[in-house]
Amino acid sequence: MVALAQGRVFFGVRKNLATAYRVLRVTFPYLFGYRSEYRENTEQYPDRVSARMPEDLPAKVRGILKNDIEKCSGCRYCADVCPVNCIEIETEVGPDRSLSWVSVFDIDHSKCIFCGMCVESCPTGSLIHTKEYEASTEKLDSLVMGFGRGWVTQNMKDAWNREQQAKEAKAEEAAVNELSPISAEIKRRLEGS
Repeated sequence: MVALAQGRVFFGVRKNLATAYRVLRVTFPYLFGYRSEYRENTEQYPDRVSARMPEDLPAKVRGILKNDIEKCSGCRYCADVCPVNCIEIETEVGPDRSLSWVSVFDIDHSKCIFCGMCVESCPTGSLIHTKEYEASTEKLDSLVMGFGRGWVTQNMKDAWNREQQAKEAKAEEAAVNELSPISAEIKRRLEGS
């Protein structure tokens, strides 16, 4: 019984020594810089030797988010997929009834973890990561960036309704002209010549 217990202890010690050896085999070259793949990769910030420009950054860097509101459809995919809920979107009916007017599109960069899920889910490609990464500030409110178009006013709604009515009238006129016998005759003669 004692021999069995001694065997277990010996096996446990041997296993621990083997694990320690493997850990040290990986760690020591990194600590002392023996091989080139273990050289130091950490850069001090701010870099005092050379000023890091956005062109020097890698191609897939995830910097501060930016939204091109002209492309944005207000679909809310980015807000739905965001794991920390840092995107707030509010929409209204726009000039074209099939498209939304994005009144509020706020990104709270103090909450953002720069995971890139919102950029990947954007169907219109309006949301992108910029190469800007320096956004330090003393006030958290200044990290909330708004890209919305603003709330729709009554004057804007009236102008949109007039435009929509003009489009509908023009489409109706074209449909009537298409069905009239005179336009059919003109069309037949044009196709014949």
